[in-house]
Amino acid sequence: MLDGAVKVRVWVLLDQSRRNAQERRLDGQPWRSIGAKAKSLPGSQGSWPIGIANVGSRPNLALCEGGPDTLAAWSLAWWHGLHDEVAPVCMTGAGRRIHAEALRLFEGKGVFIIPHQDPAGLRAREVWTRQLLESGARWVKPYQLRHHKDLADALCAAAAEMEDLP
Repeated sequence: MLDGAVKVRVWVLLDQSRRNAQERRLDGQPWRSIGAKAKSLPGSQGSWPIGIANVGSRPNLALCEGGPDTLAAWSLAWWHGLHDEVAPVCMTGAGRRIHAEALRLFEGKGVFIIPHQDPAGLRAREVWTRQLLESGARWVKPYQLRHHKDLADALCAAAAEMEDLP
């Protein structure tokens, strides 16, 4: 992938619906061409939750803010053997409302909301909670991160602590 004139390696988060796809640089640097850490691919519907099309019969969802947190949620679900019970889903920004067509896919599901622990994330938690409850989610609970900005940071910190074990 090109970032301006520089070739960079990227990772892309998308689901089978292909309604929203977001890419990030593997080196973690912001895109020089746009000054942001993530870039939606052309034709993406930014309010479409990535992963909602792949939920299937899983009874519970982890609605995360951003791709790295969604990948962290997948890692934790697999680590704890909950991958058949919890489906991570990604909202690609705190300022986005959940797409009206996607809301029906949350009906009857339990939803943990895992936003960033900043003012924008806390506002998103309130908006998404209201949307999900009004659309028939079975329950909606915030997932509190006490000492970290987001789930990816918490997982990285836990991994670093494990490296220090004898």
